[in-house]
Amino acid sequence: MDEWVFIALLHNLSVKTALGNEYISVASMTDPRVEELRSRSSAFCQLLGHFTDQFQRPVQPSLLLLRRDVSPDFDSLRAFRNALAFSCIVKAWEGIIAYGIQGEHLRFSNYLDFYPYTLSKDEQYLLVHTSSQFGADDPSRFQGQSSPELVRLWQHDDFYDETLFHTILELWTNRYVRRKTREWRTLALFRSLEMAYRASAAPQLHMYDYGAQLALWVSAFEILVHPKTDKADLERVLHILGQSAFIQPRLKQRLYPVVLGRKRTKTRVNLIQKTYYEMYSCRNDFLHGNPVSFSKLFPAKNPTYHSLLPCAVLIYKCALMVFLKIFGQLPDCDVSELNDLSEEKIKEMVRLSMCQSYVERALLNMRTPK
Repeated sequence: MDEWVFIALLHNLSVKTALGNEYISVASMTDPRVEELRSRSSAFCQLLGHFTDQFQRPVQPSLLLLRRDVSPDFDSLRAFRNALAFSCIVKAWEGIIAYGIQGEHLRFSNYLDFYPYTLSKDEQYLLVHTSSQFGADDPSRFQGQSSPELVRLWQHDDFYDETLFHTILELWTNRYVRRKTREWRTLALFRSLEMAYRASAAPQLHMYDYGAQLALWVSAFEILVHPKTDKADLERVLHILGQSAFIQPRLKQRLYPVVLGRKRTKTRVNLIQKTYYEMYSCRNDFLHGNPVSFSKLFPAKNPTYHSLLPCAVLIYKCALMVFLKIFGQLPDCDVSELNDLSEEKIKEMVRLSMCQSYVERALLNMRTPK
C-alpha cells in the first residue's frame, strides 16, 4: 500500500468508491491505501479527522492519491482534477435538464477544489501555499471546514460521465505519465479544461457575474479548437460543433439563421451552433461594455429556459466528443450480430450510447420552460 502517496484533500467531495487508474486516484478516507499513512503520521490523522461543515456536522473529504513513482507535477494534478470535474458537472446538468432530476448534484467545479492545506514532506506539519500565504502550522489544533456556499453532498458512486472521463484520462496518462506525447492537441485539451473549470464555478447571483463566466466558456471553446499557427474564432468553434454526429433528427437540422464575419455572411446553423452564437454575442456585450439585459443570459432571450451557463456545459461536451472522436462512434451492427460480440464490446456500445443519448436529450430540452 506504501506505493501510493497523499497529495491533496478535496474537502467538498465525498466518494464511496475510488476512481482513476493505476497512476492516480480519488479515494475515500476509508480506502485501504491510506492506512499506512494513518499509522505513521499523527498530522495526517488530524487533517482527516477534524473536518466539519459550518454547523459542526462531520464531513468526510476525499483524497487525491498518486503512485509514488509518478512525479507530482502540479500541472498534471490540475489537469486530472479538471477532467474529473467536467465529467461530474455535465452529468449533473444532463440529469437536471433532460430528466428533471432533483436533489444532490455536482453542478459546480467548486466541489473539486483542492483544500489549501496538505502535509509537509516529513508528514509532521501542515503546509499552506496560496497566492496570499505560505507557511507551516502545528496540526494539533487544526479544524477544517467545507465551503459554506455549497450544498453539502453525501457520498456518491454514479456521479460522473465515465465514458468521457476515461477517454480523457487515457490522454492524460500518455501526456503526463508515459510521456508518449507532448503535442499541441493534448496541450490545447487540458488548457481548455482548465478554463472550463473556472467557467463552471458557482456564480454570484447577479447578471454581471453570469456574463463574466460566459466569457470564460467562450475562451474554453476557443482554446480547444485553436490551431496553434492561426487564430481561434467564432467560425472555428461553429465548425467543430457542426461535426457533431447526432442521432436525433431535430439536432441535425439547420433551422437558425446567423450572420458571420466582417462580410456579414448569412448562413443557417443547427441548435447547438445557434446557442453558442447566442453565448458569443452575450459575452461580447458584457465584456465590451455594450448595453446588456437579464434576458440575454438565456437562449432566445427567454428567462423561463435554463440560462446559457448550463447550456454551455452541454455544448462543450459536444465539442469534446468531436475532439476526442467519440461522437457517433456506435458500432453499426444488426441485432442478429450481437451474439458474436464480446461482453466487453457490448459494454462499450452501451457506454457510448448512454454518453451520447444523455446529452442529446438534454440539448433537446434546453429551450423548454424549466
